[in-house]
Amino acid sequence: MARARAEGVDFLAARVAGARGPLRIAGAGRRQDYGEPVAAEAALLETAPAAGIRAYEPAELYVTVGAATSLAELDKVLRAEGQELAAEPLGGLDETVGGVHAVGLAGPRRLALGTLRDHVLGCQLIDGGGAVLDFGGTVIKNVAGYDVSRLQVGALGTLGLVTELSLRVRGLPPAELTTALECSAAEALQRANEALAKGMPVAATRWERGELHLRLAGSEGAVRRARHELGGEEVAGANEKIWEPLAQLKAERFAAAKKVWLCALPPLAELPFDDLGLIEWAGARRWFFDDAPADVRGAVAAAGGQATCCRRPEGDDTPAFPTPAPVNLAIQRRLKEAFDPRGIFNPGRFGYL
Repeated sequence: MARARAEGVDFLAARVAGARGPLRIAGAGRRQDYGEPVAAEAALLETAPAAGIRAYEPAELYVTVGAATSLAELDKVLRAEGQELAAEPLGGLDETVGGVHAVGLAGPRRLALGTLRDHVLGCQLIDGGGAVLDFGGTVIKNVAGYDVSRLQVGALGTLGLVTELSLRVRGLPPAELTTALECSAAEALQRANEALAKGMPVAATRWERGELHLRLAGSEGAVRRARHELGGEEVAGANEKIWEPLAQLKAERFAAAKKVWLCALPPLAELPFDDLGLIEWAGARRWFFDDAPADVRGAVAAAGGQATCCRRPEGDDTPAFPTPAPVNLAIQRRLKEAFDPRGIFNPGRFGYL
């Protein structure tokens, strides 16, 4: 059975159906600099009519929310019930649910929680012809065939205008603390990966400039045992000082940098860089800033990874994304044609499409 449409969705569908040219989708506008700029001739399509919490069932561990709803509003409602999103997206509380869904990047706790794509149950979207379509549901067992709800994660609004999302939620962990240790990058990767291999409740890792932070979260007993084995100094107020600024890209180096690289790599990969940047996910994600070598993308690719240029100074023409292999590019083009045959949604965002 199709979900009832929220007020405002028909208005947005009519805007799309009547569009005579390309559209630039904008929610809170916090991620317009991620990826390539949308074609200059694109008309602004604000998603504000698709806001509000549609349904929330704490006992069933799901919430259905309008895509233009802020993360701050959703977080407030969930925490009142002792819950949070089952995944931690990368983005500030002033961003919208639809915005972090469109970008699709995970926060520091990916090690423990997975990605937003893992916890999307269903979505409502408007296709390039203005039709309102429903996919998935509110429980995992409803997901069958092509998982369009998860396909939309990270699509940067190029495959349709998402108006509503159903997401898994979870209870807040009973215990949590962060420990700090002084060590080299190589030692940090070894310690973090050994802790994970032993099944310790490591929710997040962060190494920068000789200091490793390990975020532990879980039962009181598991956290206490891991804390004893790992050693180091416990950090008071770590969430406010370390993890929230990192998850919201407001940490010191992000705020100061004009150019930011996000790199996905095999955890123990070695890079020939003087400044090893900021390392997360036990080595699987690494951030580099203004003083990174010129050929970041080539060095990362040689190490078996992929580099995305998340932020560039004005006048810098570095492509945001590497061009995919021909077979993957062909698939992306076919998907674009299926969902947006007129090519009106966020044209140019990936650069190569």
